[in-house]
Amino acid sequence: MTQIVLDEKQAAALIASRGQVRLCDAVGKVLGIAHPVFSPEEVDEATRRASSPGIWHTTDEVLKRLRSIDAK
Repeated sequence: MTQIVLDEKQAAALIASRGQVRLCDAVGKVLGIAHPVFSPEEVDEATRRASSPGIWHTTDEVLKRLRSIDAK
């Protein structure tokens, strides 16, 4: 596997992101996508939230609602 070492600024930007990050060359061409690696604490928190009581909605339901708001 190839390893690329990021400088401090690049590493900080990647760490600060809360989701996927597009990796681009100097002209903006997307070269790849970096996926986040979650810490055990983040996994525990997500598990806790997922098991909490309340109303849940499917992705389709959320998208339908967002599209209805956007259409107004």
